Amino acid sequence: PEFRKKLAFKFLPRLYDANDLLIEEGTRVHELIFLIEGEIEVGTVIGDRFSTVLRSHQRGIFFGDYNIIKKTKAEYSIRARKAVKVFVIPDDDLWDAFEEFPEVEEKLTKQAFGRNFSFADKVAKVRKEQDVMSAPPSTDQGEPDVPKREDEKKSEKIHKLKKKLGKFEESVKDLKGQLDDFQTNWMENAEEFSNAFAEFSR
Repeated sequence: PEFRKKLAFKFLPRLYDANDLLIEEGTRVHELIFLIEGEIEVGTVIGDRFSTVLRSHQRGIFFGDYNIIKKTKAEYSIRARKAVKVFVIPDDDLWDAFEEFPEVEEKLTKQAFGRNFSFADKVAKVRKEQDVMSAPPSTDQGEPDVPKREDEKKSEKIHKLKKKLGKFEESVKDLKGQLDDFQTNWMENAEEFSNAFAEFSR
C-alpha cells in the first residue's frame, strides 16, 4: 500500500489512437504503462504487417517493467488495437520508489521476467515462421537431390524384387506343369501296368 501511495501522484494520463505504438520493438523503454480503457495487442512488425501474439483489454494490466528493470530494449511491440487510455510512470520515479521499497522491486522483477519471456518467446516463434515462409529457394542442387536419389534406389530395388518374383512365379508355373505331366504319365503307366499284370495273372 505504501508503495502505491508513493506512486499515486506520479501517474501521467495518456491517450492513444488505434494502431498507435505504446512500445516499439527495438527501442529503450522509459515508462511503465498501465492500461485503463481500450484494447492493446502485443506482437511484432514484419514488413508492413503487425503480427499479434496477444490481445488484452484487462484494466490495470501493465507493460514496460521488464525493460526498465533490466535496462534493455523492447523485444516486442505493443500498440493500441482500439483507442486506449493509459497511465504512465516515468522510469526515474519508479527507480526512486524501488530504492525505498526494494522488496517490491524484487517481486516485480520476478513477475516481469516470466511475462516478458512468454511474450518474447511467442514473438520469436512468429518471426521464425515468417523467416521460413519468406526464405528464398535453395540454389544448392546437390543436397535437395539426396532424398530423390534415395527414392530412386528404393524404386530400383522394388523393381528388381518384382522382376525376381515374376521369374519365380514362372518357375513355379513350369514346375506345376511338369508335375501335372508326371502325374498324368504316372497314371497312364499305372493303368498300363495294371492291365499288363491282369493279363499276366490269368
